[in-house]
Amino acid sequence: MKSFFILIIFGVLNFISWNIYGSFFILNISLIFYFLEVQKDKSIYVKSLLCFVLLLIFNLTSVFWLFKVDGYKSIMIFIANSLLYLPIYIVYFLLNSKLKSLWFIVFYISFDIIYSLWDLAFPWLNFGNVFGNQWYLVNWYSITGTYGGSLWLLIMGWCFYNIITNRSRRTFIVFFSLGLFLPIFSLFQYLTNSYETTENEIINVIAYNPIEKSSTYNSTKEMYSVIRSIPNIDFVVTHELFYRGLHPSQLKQGVYVNYFDFYHQINPNTKFVIGTELFNNREIRFNGVAAVLNKQTLFRTKKKYVPITEYTPFLLRGWFSNYYQKNNKDDESKIIKSLEVFPLVCYESIFSSFVARKSLNANALFLLTSERFMNGSDFGKTQYLNIVRLRAIENNKSILKVSDDGISCLILPNGEIESYLTDEVEQIELQLFKSQSMYSKLINSL
Repeated sequence: MKSFFILIIFGVLNFISWNIYGSFFILNISLIFYFLEVQKDKSIYVKSLLCFVLLLIFNLTSVFWLFKVDGYKSIMIFIANSLLYLPIYIVYFLLNSKLKSLWFIVFYISFDIIYSLWDLAFPWLNFGNVFGNQWYLVNWYSITGTYGGSLWLLIMGWCFYNIITNRSRRTFIVFFSLGLFLPIFSLFQYLTNSYETTENEIINVIAYNPIEKSSTYNSTKEMYSVIRSIPNIDFVVTHELFYRGLHPSQLKQGVYVNYFDFYHQINPNTKFVIGTELFNNREIRFNGVAAVLNKQTLFRTKKKYVPITEYTPFLLRGWFSNYYQKNNKDDESKIIKSLEVFPLVCYESIFSSFVARKSLNANALFLLTSERFMNGSDFGKTQYLNIVRLRAIENNKSILKVSDDGISCLILPNGEIESYLTDEVEQIELQLFKSQSMYSKLINSL
């Protein structure tokens, strides 16, 4: 009965944490340690089953909005993600050590890092991401990243659990109080600092995000007619999959190219960053970005796909279909060198270390995304935006997010949203930040 009440409270607090106040998650970590302690006299099978239920509730109350996307697949995701993390809890029970709570923390962080590296990764629920709705408390992510945030939450929750259970209370009060310095300092820094400065270079960008979808030819024609009279534009950025079913040669020669050539005759320095689905033939397709410059077109393909829905590892293709292919040989390095901005595509932005690696030589980040798959879920769209805000903090970069049927906005390096983009054509001024964050430097040194 005690386990039942813990699970109910855990679920309620978890919903609040992921959707309203991330700081409540410290209480949830404390409940996890309490839950583990309550199970100590049960058999390993019962312990494992109850921990699976705990993990299932964690997934259900965090990303419940996936039911609106696809009920069957969401259930499979919840079960699979719970099973993947279950061994951490089983190892905890099998350890015969006074320090097994600390080992649990070490195992959890290690698994989180390793888990993000494979093709079935779903790092949305990395503990550190829970602070996306209170981004002003975690400006120190520019040093530690969200993995540091996960570690901080686990340690703070463990300390709080020991405080309320009277175990060396004084020592843990000291550690807990010291840990509070980070969010307090971050809040003070946010309240006293401003990113409005004349020292950084400013570029003019058009976010082009039409509501009505047309053929590739008509989309190009309409975009040209809308922006041709706007002078002094450095970039034109579209949402993900602005072009569908396009062969690379079609953006290097032919009717589409004529419109870009006409535009570049008047504005030779404007660079187009276009979300593009590429076909090499009927069987092979890629999701990515086309960078159309004056007399040059470069392509970058998406490196992190949504598991199963977009990309299925080879061993699972007997059960699930595969939509996109991977491709590591593209023009990515040339794009970064030419644009000095890195264009992310949708799901890639969920991966903390991946974004940190790609942002090292970039002065800003473009995020081309589509949120139509969320089927209008405001919870899903808000959670996604909150996670993207943490990527801005981690890398000390402005992020221009252009989203089809989602939230388009300009995010400052401290996570603050400078402006929401609600029109089909938005002209904005974007600051470039050339200095690299300590977190980005650390990830790239590994």
